[in-house]
This record gives sequence, structure tokens and C-alpha cells, in this order.
Amino acid sequence: MVQPQMYPNVGQPGMAQPGMGVKQGILKMHAVTATLFWSDVGMLQRMSPQVIIRINEQEWRNEPAFNQGERPMWGEMMRMEHIVADPMREVHIVVRDKDMMGGEIIGESRLPLNFFLKPMMGPLNEWIELKRFGMDAGRIHMRSDFKEQMMGAAGMPGTTTTVTII
Repeated sequence: MVQPQMYPNVGQPGMAQPGMGVKQGILKMHAVTATLFWSDVGMLQRMSPQVIIRINEQEWRNEPAFNQGERPMWGEMMRMEHIVADPMREVHIVVRDKDMMGGEIIGESRLPLNFFLKPMMGPLNEWIELKRFGMDAGRIHMRSDFKEQMMGAAGMPGTTTTVTII
């Protein structure tokens, strides 16, 4: 089993910037688990965390991990798929406590899309720091799979070169 790597929230002082290569293709990503520290009401054990990922106008939400509290786990089948035409876009990851009335934000992170397009061989897991009002709110374990492709007209996939990051 490959040990996940830890990455601080991009934009924090001292954060190394990801590679700046221009890549296009299909990105699949999903939340695996999280370790959450922040709760406004002190009800960490009763939280039902849900992950929301936004890239451009696309938004993906997984099913809440009902009553899994501070260490939720989500299934691999809950994947976001995104056609990468501009790797310089931003990925906004939000973890919130899903309840009947909507949900309260537990923590969030913003990363460049290029962060998930690393050309590494073999499995790559990312532990990403979550912040809330500048305070540490926990970490989320993300897995991603990027298939580099030549994009044709209108950003549609063409010839495929595979780089697996999972």
C-alpha cells in the first residue's frame, strides 16, 4: 500500500507551487477519507460530512458519510470526472456537515488544477489541508486519475496517452 503524501493548503506561506506543464485530458478524482478537527457545536461524532468539488462551473457532490463524525470514509464509486482543457483553473474542495437544512462548512481548500495532473508513475494519494477562517480544520485524503489526451475542436478528447494517478 502506498502511503499518502501530505500537502498544505495552496496559497499558504512557504507552499511549493506545482509543476507548470500544460496538460489536457480527463481527470477523475474522489475523496477517500478525512480527519476533521473543526466543529462549531462540538458535535464531531454526529457530523455527516459531505465533499463538494468545484472546477469552473462544474460542481460535484458525494453522498454524505452519515453520522461518521471526525473520520468519515467515502466509496470509490463516488468519482468526479472533468475534461481538462485549461490546467491553470482552480479546484475548490469544500467539506461540510450535511444536515436537513443544508449544511455548515467544516473546512475548505483551493488548489490549482495542475496540482492533480502530476505525471507520476504508480499510485498517488494526496492529503490536503482544510482551513476554516484561517484555522486548521482537518485534512482530506484525495485520489485522482488523469488520462492525458490531445484535445480536438471545442475541447473534446482526441488521441489518448494514459498517465494513471490512483
